[in-house]
Parts: sequence; structure tokens; C-alpha cells
Amino acid sequence: LPNVLVINLHRFTDDKHQVGRLKIRIEFPVKDLDLTQLCMSKSEGPTEVFDLHAIINYHDVSSAGKYSTYVKNKQDGNWYTITNGTASEVAESQLVTNSAYVLFYTRC
Repeated sequence: LPNVLVINLHRFTDDKHQVGRLKIRIEFPVKDLDLTQLCMSKSEGPTEVFDLHAIINYHDVSSAGKYSTYVKNKQDGNWYTITNGTASEVAESQLVTNSAYVLFYTRC
């Protein structure tokens, strides 16, 4: 597996009549995403455990969409939300939402 794992959550549905956005909450781990059991080779190599380091969120706004980002500051270990160039601290417990669109994990 790569050192950086990018997971795109497919949040759109196409049902022959219209394209829509799935607004369900998808649970995902912030720490210790362990993919060891999914790997064919269980060698003595690097660990297959990953921690979340960034999330791109997609929000429905009127007839358009808007993106925001959650990023973990490597130096202070805190999470921040960035929207329209403004950053503010966010609690780790608030990261898993029904707006999560792309997840960025790094190998522990």
C-alpha cells in the first residue's frame, strides 16, 4: 500500500431520471485505519495502519456546491477547518459528517 492513501467517497447517484447527492453519513476512523487483513502479503515490511490527516467536504448550497477542508496540523496535532481562506480550530469529534467527500490517510 502507498504511504498516502486517498479514499474518494462516491456520493452521487444516477437513476436514469436525475443525478443526486447521497447525504448519508459514512463512518470512518480518524485514527488506526488497519488494512492489514486486506493485504495479500503479511510481510515484516511497513505497517498497514493509517491515520487521517485531511478531509475534503462537499456542501450543497442553493443550486451550487461549496467545498471545505479539515486538516490536521502536524506541529500542534490540532484539527482545523478551512473555508474560503479562513481557518479555525475544530474538535476531532466533529470530523465525521455527511459532507465528507475525499479522505487523506498517511501511514503510521
